[in-house]
Amino acid sequence: GAAAVMVASEKAVAELGLQKKARIVARVACGSDPVIMLDGVIPATQKVLAKAGLTMDDIDIFEVNEAFAAVVLSWMKTMNAPPAKV
Repeated sequence: GAAAVMVASEKAVAELGLQKKARIVARVACGSDPVIMLDGVIPATQKVLAKAGLTMDDIDIFEVNEAFAAVVLSWMKTMNAPPAKV
């Protein structure tokens, strides 16, 4: 599938009469072992939640932008993410 996201300032949202659907609270950069690969999303999630002072329960919906379903399933299991929120 495909997706698009518009990122705008508070001022632009107000001027254009738009309605916010989500907000970016924090972001991190994270690397993982290239031998194991594909597990970087787990420590990245842990780091960004800690940085933002949030828990998994504070988030309404998650997107794990990964091509391989096994990565998403591993992330869901490790992070205890409810399937309905992914």
